[in-house]
Amino acid sequence: MKKQKKELRQSIKQKIKQLSDEEKEKQAEMVFTRLKGLPQFRFAETVMLFWSMDDEIPTHSFIEEISGSKRVFLPVIKGDDIIVKPYISAEDMQPEMRYNIHEPIGDEVPNINPDLIIVPGLAFDADCNRLGRGKGYYDRFLNSLDVASSLVGICFNEQIVDQIPVDEHDYKVDTVITAQSLYLSEKHCH
Repeated sequence: MKKQKKELRQSIKQKIKQLSDEEKEKQAEMVFTRLKGLPQFRFAETVMLFWSMDDEIPTHSFIEEISGSKRVFLPVIKGDDIIVKPYISAEDMQPEMRYNIHEPIGDEVPNINPDLIIVPGLAFDADCNRLGRGKGYYDRFLNSLDVASSLVGICFNEQIVDQIPVDEHDYKVDTVITAQSLYLSEKHCH
């Protein structure tokens, strides 16, 4: 299983490398248009997103756009876990040393259960299974929530695969959005 996941990660990373910045932005625009149409987004008061890296759907402009109308939170890696901090502005972001991911400088918000969590992934399948980067940060974080938030995975079209190999600790999302498609899970479970 580990070997399958590793090979799939490498294959997907190669596909993403071949996308131009223009193509990434074009797909992102379509993804966020679809996302804004979802009831779970429209009715959410609190949204947890992620500050994208080069190989992820670009989220920076979208975060800035919605931060005026919703309370936006971002994940911060602390040790082996994710903690959550409020997004204030792009100027209040700093690079994290281990993965060079930009993160907010504010204080941790403990025990938060956002209405909607936008989850990154290296790959997703039509059954809403998710393949992360292999460190388990999101799986642990999602398992720690007291209340089930609505989970939406966003990705490039090239990140949808036929089947993700899953372990029992892997967390499934409720919905996956690409520029071309929207996939809904049978039920929210892991």
